[in-house]
Amino acid sequence: MKPFLIIQFICSHYTAFLELRNDHQLPIRVYGFLDGNNETLMKKMFKQGPILDPEHRLTIRGIKIYYDGSLGSRTALLREPYADEPSKANMTERITPQRVANLADRAVKHGFQLAVHAIGDEANDRVLNIFETALNSYKNLDHRWRIEHAQVVFPNYYQRVAKMGIISSMQSSHAVGDSVWAEDRLGAKRIQLAYGWQNILQAGGRLIINSDLPGEPWRPEQTLHFAVTRQDLNDQPPRGWYPKQRLSIMTALNSMITESAYAAFQEDVLGSLKIGTLADFIILDKDPRNIPDQEIKQLKVQSTWVNGKKVWSTF
Repeated sequence: MKPFLIIQFICSHYTAFLELRNDHQLPIRVYGFLDGNNETLMKKMFKQGPILDPEHRLTIRGIKIYYDGSLGSRTALLREPYADEPSKANMTERITPQRVANLADRAVKHGFQLAVHAIGDEANDRVLNIFETALNSYKNLDHRWRIEHAQVVFPNYYQRVAKMGIISSMQSSHAVGDSVWAEDRLGAKRIQLAYGWQNILQAGGRLIINSDLPGEPWRPEQTLHFAVTRQDLNDQPPRGWYPKQRLSIMTALNSMITESAYAAFQEDVLGSLKIGTLADFIILDKDPRNIPDQEIKQLKVQSTWVNGKKVWSTF
């Protein structure tokens, strides 16, 4: 419990969360995404509409779609072959553009948010094309659609997402974990545009940083460390991997907290401590703004508070 205030993830068995919520047994806030591959569930939820808990304990208003695979398995969809062992690649388009477009249209009509997993440059480009076409029909829609991962992109990605208001949901652990092989896999040219956190911000785009739990190191202090240093937990490489993409401590915190609340349509009640917001916060042993970067990963949570009540503590 101790590091978590809200968790966002695919919520296949949402009825279990409903039961916990109704029994007042849900200790943290859950923002759930439905599996876009489950058409039966889609039809049911489109008929029912989003779950919008007035107390914000349980919200289910998103749809998660997988467009391609991963770089690690060479299944991410690239326009050009993989630089290392291209014959072993098995690039995958896991869903058709027509299916994504159909889900996008239905999501808008029924009040749901889209989040699309896209890792390769070709996958990201195709998803943006779909988004662009769909949003042309909804000029004033507050959609807050997301691309999950956006690891390898074409140069125009950054301006396109900024113009459309697409949120780039990225995982600082991916850049660090992939750094040992990513350049060999992508080649010297493509790697320059990969894992480009600062590129997104400098183009005026919206960036959220999160953990990709449970597949990567998930602790918030580790996620923060990776974002600020672009180093692994052993402080390697010495200056960070492609250090120009590092985030300042305040930008990293903003991307993990304030921007993440915005991405969940909850910035009015979460992501800040001020009059009118919910009192969700943690108390740390040190102020992350006033310590050397290499000490961030050693931060300790002393207590977790949800809605002004202590739900976990070391004391």
